[in-house]
Amino acid sequence: MSTGATSQYTPTVVQVYSPPTESTIRIRRSVCPDVVYALPRHLIALALLAADVDRSAFYLCKKFRRARRVYVRERVIHSNEGAKMIHFSGRVFASGSNTMGQCCLSPKKALECPTPRWIRLPAVDMIWATHRCCFVRCPSAGCYAWGPNEYGQLGVGRVMAISHAPLRVTAVTVDEVMCSGVVTFLRIKDGWAACGLNKHGTLGLGHVHRIMRPQVVPNSSHIVRFKSELGCTWAWTKSGSLLACGNNWQGQLGVESPTASSVSQTKVVFLMPVKLPNNMKVEDVMCDVTQSTYFKPVADVNYESMCYASGNVVNSRCPVEIEMPVRIAADDENAPPLTPGRFC
Repeated sequence: MSTGATSQYTPTVVQVYSPPTESTIRIRRSVCPDVVYALPRHLIALALLAADVDRSAFYLCKKFRRARRVYVRERVIHSNEGAKMIHFSGRVFASGSNTMGQCCLSPKKALECPTPRWIRLPAVDMIWATHRCCFVRCPSAGCYAWGPNEYGQLGVGRVMAISHAPLRVTAVTVDEVMCSGVVTFLRIKDGWAACGLNKHGTLGLGHVHRIMRPQVVPNSSHIVRFKSELGCTWAWTKSGSLLACGNNWQGQLGVESPTASSVSQTKVVFLMPVKLPNNMKVEDVMCDVTQSTYFKPVADVNYESMCYASGNVVNSRCPVEIEMPVRIAADDENAPPLTPGRFC
């Protein structure tokens, strides 16, 4: 191997085994040592990716070209509020915005991470990255998370402004994660678990205390997905029914009359059925800062051009039809300013 100036080399750390055993390799941008050629293709791709070498380095030999094809074919890229998470061969690399610790760096040290940074974790098979929070599933070690955690939404057992390193959430296998930025719902074997801000009973746990570790949501085994915003939570069941809990100050949840399962008429702390007309099925829900909710029905011959609303906008505590066609225009700059994710 020819020698050169120190600036021509880039240090690279390669995870060879699990649990990790680190091997430091000095890779020259134009010529690679024989030890790198001898590595499996997946490790070659990891080494070149972590070193941030010039793209031409992938074409130094046939094996490197194959390594790049494997990398391009098998990598999965997740966007997370300006950060890019690359999942490849059980490893996670992060680059881009680091304003809330998305790249596992303290924002005091760097607000940007220009080159891919390897986040040291056991082998990862799934990533959920949204609202600057990142959750990963490790089959051998459970679920880990990092990012903003001022409300306990990461479920790591304590509150902090930002978690700069992956912290363990639970050892239980997690099948899905839905995070809204302040609350998180995790699908587990027996249903769903929840953590985070619970001021209005948003988590549907039967109380209004903040939760820093995931707790199982009662009677959630038949729920397929959650959506939460502005203190309100909606849940869709396997049969298509819509449930709701959380802030109900103006009746925006559209639920049945509060019973003993609620703290008060303004805070619904258990998931309760929404009073939908004629067994209507709802496709999506949008919540307004004016404490109103818009319901988009599943398109069919009966509800093709209808929209329903409850709360302050119609002065009703149950969904009623309003005169506007159903169209979600969250990204339409020309849409009238009705709601954050507008029906118009």
